[in-house]
Amino acid sequence: MNDLIIRSLSGIFYVGLIILSLISSDAWLWGFILFSIFYFIQTDELIRLLRLDKISFFLMSVLFWLGISTGIIYSVFTRSFQLQWSIELVYFIAFVWILFIIFMIFSIIRTNLSAIFALFYLAIPFSLTLVILMIEPLLILFLFFIIWIYDTFAYLTGRFFGKHKLAPAISPKKTWEGVAGGMLAVIISVYLIWKYHLLTDYFYFLKDAEFSGLIPMLILIIILATAGDLFESFLKRRAGVKDSGNIMPGHGGLLDRLDSYMFAITGFFFYLIFVFKLF
Repeated sequence: MNDLIIRSLSGIFYVGLIILSLISSDAWLWGFILFSIFYFIQTDELIRLLRLDKISFFLMSVLFWLGISTGIIYSVFTRSFQLQWSIELVYFIAFVWILFIIFMIFSIIRTNLSAIFALFYLAIPFSLTLVILMIEPLLILFLFFIIWIYDTFAYLTGRFFGKHKLAPAISPKKTWEGVAGGMLAVIISVYLIWKYHLLTDYFYFLKDAEFSGLIPMLILIIILATAGDLFESFLKRRAGVKDSGNIMPGHGGLLDRLDSYMFAITGFFFYLIFVFKLF
């Protein structure tokens, strides 16, 4: 019972932290701070999971964070205050990226391909998250809403009705019935929000959308979320560990909580660009 209480409180704190940061008046700022913290915690977890060289990989991660963060913050401030490019800023960003490229080359020369993979595994979702945060933070909240609904109902459906294993060699508890149940729950939930204008203060962008156009996006997100979950399970099984970390009591590490999101954000981002044309 104590473990269940700890797990529940830990989960509530995690969900509450994300929601509060994304609905605040300065959501882009609080979101940037929160996801930067997530990025560095995940960096530490991935270092241990893949047995990477801690100093060199952490330096690479810091340089990438510095480069992308500088670009995002500059974009926000130029939009707000109509600032112009300064030669000093150009030199600074160029210097950061030159250092980043040097470390990349250094890692390749050392044949540490795991470090290259790990950096992009972390950096791509983080970069896309910051770009969406700059445009509309509530889109990130919507993506988390989809993932949380899917995870919850996939678990419940799989537990009570699951018979056919999805990937027994990687994640023995996941079933096709769970995937189907989670997908159905997501589609129904989004349909109810769209049909009856629920949560309109947060998901206002759904009211002008065609629901038939949302279904392919939801399916894509669910497929990628499932792939992300399985991929992180593969990394843990390869490393011989149960959890990626222990920062969240009862849940494990942040990689365990964000594995679905890290794959789903890529499909969501490109769907926003090429289908909804929001950027």
